[in-house]
Amino acid sequence: MVKGLIASIITAAVFFTLGGITVLIFRGNNSGYVNSETVNVQFDGNSVETLIDEKILGSKEFRLTEVQYITGLSVDTSDVKTYIALSDDNNVTVSVDSGKSGSGINVEAEMDPFESSFDITINKDLFLGIDTGDSTVTLSLPDTIYDNLNLTLGSGTLMVKDIRARENEFDIGSGIFELSQKENFSAELMHLDIGSGSVKIAGADCESYNIDMGSGSFNVSGMTGSGDIDMGSGKGAVEFAKLGPTTNNITLGSGSLSVYVPKDTKADLYTEIGSGKVKVECCGVSQSLKNDGHAAFNGGHDMQQYSQYNDDDEDDEDIDYDAYRDGLDEIYVDLGSGKVTFYDTSEYKPPQMFKDFPEKPEDDTDSSNSVNTGDNASANTAQVTEADAQTNDQANAQTNNQANAQTNDQAIKQADE
Repeated sequence: MVKGLIASIITAAVFFTLGGITVLIFRGNNSGYVNSETVNVQFDGNSVETLIDEKILGSKEFRLTEVQYITGLSVDTSDVKTYIALSDDNNVTVSVDSGKSGSGINVEAEMDPFESSFDITINKDLFLGIDTGDSTVTLSLPDTIYDNLNLTLGSGTLMVKDIRARENEFDIGSGIFELSQKENFSAELMHLDIGSGSVKIAGADCESYNIDMGSGSFNVSGMTGSGDIDMGSGKGAVEFAKLGPTTNNITLGSGSLSVYVPKDTKADLYTEIGSGKVKVECCGVSQSLKNDGHAAFNGGHDMQQYSQYNDDDEDDEDIDYDAYRDGLDEIYVDLGSGKVTFYDTSEYKPPQMFKDFPEKPEDDTDSSNSVNTGDNASANTAQVTEADAQTNDQANAQTNNQANAQTNDQAIKQADE
């Protein structure tokens, strides 16, 4: 048995070495690309069509022309650094770079004109299950308001910048996910499902939200609306620009969650706590809750006390809850052994995002602008010079007039003497 194990190890080492040699022969001794080309892919728009189905080793760019009216967008990626940026036209560009890795990148893209949807799947074809370098894929997509945005990330990295979609579904496994929603846009739904990965979302303005996490971490800013946060363990932070008009539910096992709310928030906080702790340091309240309890933000009320006070006939239907809680928000925390802390939004510090995000090339108009700036500068200099000359002429004239006046005064004085 030992001999067989040793033989297996030797065989695996030989295959790995031969594979590495083959990769070097195929790619060359430097880190340059084997192929670098651009392929224009036409889409007739008459039927469901596979636009890309290829394994890429090196660098390649696909320009999907005549792709318009996309309302549904689905991206499934793993083991690759994937960036999604907005383009200046209605076309889709897929740029693939396998980098120094000896593993190819599998890309499959499909367009469904009947559903107005574009679906793309990206993953790395690992050699013997070993990743030997970074690989990147950049998607340039039309700047429009999508009806549906479905993003799935296994491992690797997925960064999405300035997107707009009415309904957002994000399924994150163990990778790194960063997304910013374009300013002055509010989504209808933002659903986030996290396994053990790391998530950062900026500008999460929406009507309804749902965050479901296992053991990972998340940091969400600019949240609005009503919804649920359900955490097993892990660490989370959410900054609310405004709480929604209905209930906000927080369920937490053994992790920790920091919740930031505007200091003028008027709400009722109700807690059901096991062995954990809820701490309130916001809205003029400093309070710790270790058992089932209630905290009032800026004059909130206790609905249970109100019910007991008014429920003489034990008939809840006679109580006008809506009139009572007018202008109030409600937060419910169901806590196990973890910790939930509430702060004012002034205490929130946004995390650094999009550190490695590729920048767009500079516009050619910059050079013309610099020329115009130079021309304007020359014109301004000429105007200043002319103005200075006029000022000098005026000064000389005044000096001459003063000198002549003095000479005349002396002459008159001498004549009198």
